[in-house]
Amino acid sequence: MNKHVLFKPFLTASLVLFALAGSTMAEVWLPAIIGDNMVLQRDVKTKIWGKARPGEKIAVSIAAVKVSAIADASGHWRVELPPLKTGAATEMTVAGDKKIVIKNILIGDVWLGSGQSNMSFGKQSSDAADDPADYPKIRLFLVDSKVSLQPVDDVSGKWVVCNPFYAKSFSAVMFIFGDEYHRATKIPVGLIQSAVGGSCIETWCSRGMYESDPQLKPVLDAWDKKSKPKEVAAPDKVFCFRDLPKDYSVEVRTVPSPCYNAMIAPLVNFAIKGAIWYQGEGNLDKPDLYYVQLTGMIRDWRKNWGSDFIFLVVEIPGYGTYDANEKRMSSFRAVQKRAALATPNTELIVAMDTGMTRTQQPRDKQHPPDKKKIGQRAALIARALGNGERELVYKGPVYDSMKVEGGDIRLTFNNLGGGLAAGADGKAGKVTGFSIAGPDKKYFWTDARLDGNTVVVSRGNNGLPETLRYGYSGITDANLYNKQGLPVSAFKVEQETSSATARRSP
Repeated sequence: MNKHVLFKPFLTASLVLFALAGSTMAEVWLPAIIGDNMVLQRDVKTKIWGKARPGEKIAVSIAAVKVSAIADASGHWRVELPPLKTGAATEMTVAGDKKIVIKNILIGDVWLGSGQSNMSFGKQSSDAADDPADYPKIRLFLVDSKVSLQPVDDVSGKWVVCNPFYAKSFSAVMFIFGDEYHRATKIPVGLIQSAVGGSCIETWCSRGMYESDPQLKPVLDAWDKKSKPKEVAAPDKVFCFRDLPKDYSVEVRTVPSPCYNAMIAPLVNFAIKGAIWYQGEGNLDKPDLYYVQLTGMIRDWRKNWGSDFIFLVVEIPGYGTYDANEKRMSSFRAVQKRAALATPNTELIVAMDTGMTRTQQPRDKQHPPDKKKIGQRAALIARALGNGERELVYKGPVYDSMKVEGGDIRLTFNNLGGGLAAGADGKAGKVTGFSIAGPDKKYFWTDARLDGNTVVVSRGNNGLPETLRYGYSGITDANLYNKQGLPVSAFKVEQETSSATARRSP
């Protein structure tokens, strides 16, 4: 997670391999993402692309569909297949002067997982370590960690059928998500992991996004002024993180675009159902800027893919301190929630109840092993938004209103599901996680209890508080759920006057 690590110089052999994929090649070439065992996104037009001899005719056929294209002057070609329906394994033929047969293809839902180390955190180290992993209808694609100063044509990786050997080092969150989603829907699932430990959001954003946003352009200008290594600026220069040349002496995990260029840009023609974004620790100190970056990145990725795909944002898990006046973590979570609420077809996956707790503080605070809750919650949202299962209770209750009643404050909620519960199992007895503050903005924890499907918060002898907060702390014991075990996300209510009128914020 240390984002300040610099890297030793070493030019990789990948440059030689990558050069072979250039426009001078004489045989049909396909990107790594199009290969044996892949999953193609159902119910949408599907792009298949590659390189060949300039002027060569390329015919692509699958499931009784046949389309063709002519390679342009630079050797690039692309075809578009009509929407394909979910079905059994099939083959695709890509034929030019020579023929390529792609085998064991499934048609289903494809999901991209990106971010930093909590996204790349492997199944073998998580609470899903002992879960079965022999799933022939789940396919995994692990994108190797690379960087480039310019967008490139391909990634390093291959599709594999999900099995215990490959799954153990694959993203725990993505594996759990895919397992839950597939078992519930029976739809084949393709999971793409493209994540780098310690990476900031800057490196996953395209240069075009920074250039077009007046709030972000100064960040790009500062980077350009700091360092622009000329000899690695060519599009065919791709480097592994630990194999960077001497003049690439920048913290590439923290600057605009290198990970996007090498690990996202080559994928944008490949149709996906949605993306799960698990990142933030590298940007904790600038939450307001992060809001602009995250909302901008979601829009930019969708524009580049040409699809308004589902986007799920994983909240920062619990670590830090148990303090009613803690600001860093709680402010960042509020920004993540605000970004999700402000962006269409986007949802927040609440994760503040994972990670460190008050009784489990001697843990790796930045890499909690409890990933099941996150993957399971992501699968519920994906089923509701992406598979039309709108009857599902797929997220927790949402704060609606408050009313002062003597020495107490009564809170009401929407999206109750089966009703409110104290604790994920409903057995906690009392509600925890509420704090209140007066005009001095000094917060202190306060008691709360359930009363039917409302929460009654005590204000004691402290008068009418100006602000009430729930779940605002690095380590939180907030325990308000619905009876399906889905949590209420953190929220804040501020008084507009000395009356009971209030306004809410994330």
